Amino acid sequence: MILGKLVPQLVGADSRRLTQGRYVQPLLVIVPGDNPLEVETFVENKDIGFVRAGQTAEVKVETLNFTQYGTLHGTVMQVSGDAIQDEKRGLINAARVKLDRTTLNLNPAVEAVEA
Repeated sequence: MILGKLVPQLVGADSRRLTQGRYVQPLLVIVPGDNPLEVETFVENKDIGFVRAGQTAEVKVETLNFTQYGTLHGTVMQVSGDAIQDEKRGLINAARVKLDRTTLNLNPAVEAVEA
C-alpha cells in the first residue's frame, strides 16, 4: 500500500508585510508556474523493493473512488534510501511522483477539476 499527499505547485507571492525581528512559521513555498504537479508519498517497507525512480506510477486519490473517478498517471522521480518509522504503518520510505496531468474528471458531464 502506498499512501501520500498532493503537493501543488503555486504561482504568486505572499503579500503580508513583516517587521524586523518578527518570526513566522513557513506556510507555503512559491515556485515557478511551469513546474508539474507532484505527489509526495510513502512506500511501505514490504513494497520498497518494487519501486524505483523512472517507473510509471498510478495514483489513486484517497478521497475519490477510483472506480468512478479514475486515477492519475505519472513517473516516480525519487525514492528515499532511508526508511523512517511510522507508528501506524511501520517502516516507510518517502517517494515523489511527477504527474502527467493536473486534472481529474469528477463527472463525465462536468469539466475537469484542475489542481
